[in-house]
Amino acid sequence: MVDKIREELFVRFEQIFGQLNTECWKVNNDDAPEIGSSLVVSIPVPGMDGRQFIMEIALAELGERMNFLQFYTTIVMELNQITDEHLQVINEINFCSPVGFFGIFSEKRQLYHKSTLVFDDEAGIESMASDALLTFHAILMILELHAPMLEKLAMLPKPPEELAHTEK
Repeated sequence: MVDKIREELFVRFEQIFGQLNTECWKVNNDDAPEIGSSLVVSIPVPGMDGRQFIMEIALAELGERMNFLQFYTTIVMELNQITDEHLQVINEINFCSPVGFFGIFSEKRQLYHKSTLVFDDEAGIESMASDALLTFHAILMILELHAPMLEKLAMLPKPPEELAHTEK
């Protein structure tokens, strides 16, 4: 059932992103077969000097008749460093964020936003699509609202040991 729902939701998203001239494409999650395919969207965010955020939208089963739709947005592909200042700013933003949360994937030094929407199989595709698009819109508003602070985090200088490697 989840595969059918995923395809129907992705078709609707692709239509909307096409109308917005926003690039999107499907990817297979071979390393996470329980998720199946994802829809990846390149999102231009005002106030971020032309930067594009990459959002991955994935649908998976949470339990019997229950699914979750996850919106995972990579904001910065590789932070120069991870400092206490990063963590403090992210905590302050999260405290005020009504949808989802910001975090740092430390292994790759990526700054991200993650939000999840849970719904029942029997909710119907119209209801699911409406809720998913409303959540997507709320995430975009949050990203735009916090864009200046996120840009500041991305621009922190590299630590001295990394500068030594890049200047040679």
